[in-house]
Amino acid sequence: MNFITETVRRTRDAYATRSDPENLYILANAYWRSLLMVAVTGLVCSILFGMYVFWSVVNTLGATAKTSSTAPSTVLSRADLNATLNAILVRQASYDAARSGLPPVADPSR
Repeated sequence: MNFITETVRRTRDAYATRSDPENLYILANAYWRSLLMVAVTGLVCSILFGMYVFWSVVNTLGATAKTSSTAPSTVLSRADLNATLNAILVRQASYDAARSGLPPVADPSR
């Protein structure tokens, strides 16, 4: 407790005579230490929160999912899937054709 009161007293005295370079050093040192404490506290809180979220996810991995009594509806039919795959193949062929037909670029340094 004596350390804290002594530190507060020294900081208060330094702030009262802050025009002196020696006291300015004390104030800068106190400011730097307080910034470091805020940064370390923020880092520790971030790590603890990340661990909390991680462990909450890990603990719920084994839980059973809530299922409805009705069968899920089909989201994508086979015909839609085939049409999408054919469109992707057409785009790939178009890209390959456009890429192979690029005109040569002249070297501007010559």
